[in-house]
Amino acid sequence: MLEQYRLENKLLRERYESLAKDYNARLPDYLPHHTKVLQPFVGFLNKDFGPGARVIDLGCGVGLNSCILNKHGFNVTGLDYSKNSIEHAKQNCPNTKFLHTDFLDWQPEEKFHGLVAGSFLDKFHPELLPEVFERLDSLLVYKGYGLMYVPTSKEESQKVDGSYNKKQKYNPYTALLERDNWLQHISKHFKVLEYYPGYGKRDFFISTFQKR
Repeated sequence: MLEQYRLENKLLRERYESLAKDYNARLPDYLPHHTKVLQPFVGFLNKDFGPGARVIDLGCGVGLNSCILNKHGFNVTGLDYSKNSIEHAKQNCPNTKFLHTDFLDWQPEEKFHGLVAGSFLDKFHPELLPEVFERLDSLLVYKGYGLMYVPTSKEESQKVDGSYNKKQKYNPYTALLERDNWLQHISKHFKVLEYYPGYGKRDFFISTFQKR
């Protein structure tokens, strides 16, 4: 399964490398929506940990969420497997640390007070989700907070035989991330604080949670 993931990951990485410039050009358009989505998470972090709290932004792309969190005074680290996206992120948010690496290969040196994983879970086959959530759990300090959202629009829910189709417009496993499925994974490791439907033109499942 891990080898299959790495093959599909390579294809996805190539896709995001080619789209990085376009995503970067649209970053200002997404700022209002993402600022709103991050508000509950920011509130929890400020209440318990305050400015300077360490936050990891998983699948940070061109740095949209990282820039917002940095402006709130958090110590943000962004991680993404797209080199082109990371280069844009460094320019968009020069005071933030960005890492070009794969999440499953990454060996963090410290724990974080908060994590953001936006449009992140749909990059993994469901059989890998237990390992992914174990790693997510290990990233947070006790009582640390997380924010996660997953795209669910019909347009993004096409899958071909459980594998990546190069003609497919979006990510391969979105269709398998039904609400009950990923909330069940979250609940095994974290206390779900809020759950609410999406924002903007695309549908999302959004959840804030806390490590027990």
